[in-house]
Amino acid sequence: MTLHEAAAKGIARVRLPHWADPGDYVKIDIIDGHLGPWGQLYAPVQALFDDMPRPQKFLVIGDTEDRYVAYEGPLLEAT
Repeated sequence: MTLHEAAAKGIARVRLPHWADPGDYVKIDIIDGHLGPWGQLYAPVQALFDDMPRPQKFLVIGDTEDRYVAYEGPLLEAT
């Protein structure tokens, strides 16, 4: 599914199946049932880098990838 489809279905946490770590996921902003402009990348490896903001925030508006799946694993906390 695309990020727009995920937002329309109310799925806020997604990932691409080919990502190496099964704990990596993106939380998207859903605004009135539509995809918001920002995504937040949560990845366990980010904990190894003290100066890296967690989660990493990035624009998702132009993302048209059609292979996202719902993420159902453990949720990581922002630090």
